[in-house]
Amino acid sequence: MATILLVEDTPANRALATKLLRAAGHEVLSAETAADGIALARDRLPDLVLMDLGLPDMDGWQALSELRSDQGAVARLRIVAFTAHAMVGDR
Repeated sequence: MATILLVEDTPANRALATKLLRAAGHEVLSAETAADGIALARDRLPDLVLMDLGLPDMDGWQALSELRSDQGAVARLRIVAFTAHAMVGDR
């Protein structure tokens, strides 16, 4: 199926998402920090990136901006917010 990069710092969220994605047949790469996620994205060019917005080293918006500033395939990666920031005020 697809290679999915999960960038998530909360161990329970990362474990659950990894389990569900693998059960669906996907290869899962994971990173706990934005910097590690950016490095993995550049190195492996996954089919999809699930990016937490509240990461310890930089937020997901900054990581997204850094990936989009790259040239070539990295700038065109599919990136989806993966976050617990789900309240109306978080929009």
